This record gives sequence, structure tokens and C-alpha cells, in this order.
Amino acid sequence: MEIQADIITLILSIWFLLTLLISGLIVYYQMVRTKAHILEKEKQLATFKASVEAEEKQKEKIAVNLHDEILPLLTALKQNILQHNIDLTNDVLVAQEFSKDVNLIDSSIKGIRNVALDLMPTILQRFGLIKALEENVRQLNNQSVIVEFENKLRGTDTLLLSKNQEIIIYRICIELLSNLQKHAHYKYLGVTFHLEQRSLSILFRHDGKGVTNQQIDAFTETTSGMGLNLLRTRLLILGATINYSVEQNVSTIHIIIPHSL
Repeated sequence: MEIQADIITLILSIWFLLTLLISGLIVYYQMVRTKAHILEKEKQLATFKASVEAEEKQKEKIAVNLHDEILPLLTALKQNILQHNIDLTNDVLVAQEFSKDVNLIDSSIKGIRNVALDLMPTILQRFGLIKALEENVRQLNNQSVIVEFENKLRGTDTLLLSKNQEIIIYRICIELLSNLQKHAHYKYLGVTFHLEQRSLSILFRHDGKGVTNQQIDAFTETTSGMGLNLLRTRLLILGATINYSVEQNVSTIHIIIPHSL
């Protein structure tokens, strides 16, 4: 009987040790898998970040070339045409043709200047994020809509943002403003900046057609959603979150960016 009891005890001990070993292997496998998943996410984030930074550098280079090389040439050409136009004032037909050429060059200069500003806004470089966005919001006002910008940052508040981070936030806000202008059909839009504990809060409030997080997710699943995917990539780089909501007649888009950037 004692021998039989010893055998049963041995079997139970072996079973317990095997169970413990298997459990340990499962936990170890899960830890390794979780670590690999985290490393993969970090690798993807680093790739996204490098891609966006490279894109911004390329945009800045193109903007500088457009502004410093192409615009002066068109401006000089315009002056030459104007001078020839003065010399041929007696020939009405030729003067009219020159006038058309000048108008065409004016349009080209304006178009190139707009492209350069879009690629690398001068006001962002000179005055920073808040002033650049305030100016963009101001330009959206017209007879049919009211768009307001509210800066709730106190004089003692300092945004600890690098140049690249300011550019990314600027691109995010411009993309949202453009989307709202195209699709929301609002009569009023308010944009508010303030520090919320250790985070930068950017709130878009409007009375137009809003969307929810679920609708945004469904849209990105059924379409390519290139603009939204790029928006999410930029938010990911900043470690930021975005929330879409609709309550009664007020729709909001709320961005929270960790201020320990």
C-alpha cells in the first residue's frame, strides 16, 4: 500500500511539475510575443516618423526653390513685358496681347506663391503655430459663415514643441479645417487651444454635419481614406488621440496631444 501511495504521489508530483512547466512556457511565449509586437509597433512608428520628417524636408526644399528661384524669374519676365508694352502703346492689338500675357504671368506667380506657402507656410516659420493657425482660421470667415479662433493659453504657458512637431500639428489642423469646409456645411466653427493638465487640447466645435468615431472607422474600412490615414499617422507620431462626437446640434473634434513632447 505504501509503495502504491508513493507511486501515486510521484505521478501527481510529475503532473504538477509538467503543468507548471507548460504554464511557464505559455506565459513566456506570451511575453515574447507581446515584446515582439511592441518592438514591431515601435519600428513602424519610427518608420512613420522618419517618413513624415523626410516629406516635410522635401516640401521645405521645394517651397524654397519655388520662392527663391522660380518667382523672381516670372517677376522679371513680367517687368520685361510691361516695358515692351510701354514701348508699343500705339499698337492697340499688341498692347492687348501683352496685357493678356501679364495677367497670365500674374496668375502663375500667385499660384506658385500659394503652392510655396502651402508647402512651408512663411507665417509658421516666422511666428509659430498659434499665429499661423489663427491666420488660416481668419481667412475662412466670409458673409455666410463665422469662424473663430480662441487661444486660451496663458501668458505663462509655454508650448515645448520642436519645429517638426509644430509642422505636424499645423498639417493636422489644416487637414481638419479643409475637411470641415468641404463636408460639414457649418454656419459657425470655433477652434480653441488650451493646456489641459499635461496635454495640449485642440477643440473644433461647429453647428454643421458632424461624424462620430464609429462613422470614421467605418469610412476608413470601406474606402482608401488616404487623407484620414495620413492624419492618423501624424497623430500617432505625436502620441496624440482624436475623438469625434455629435451631441444635439453641436459637433466636435477633440485632439489631445501629450505636452511632455
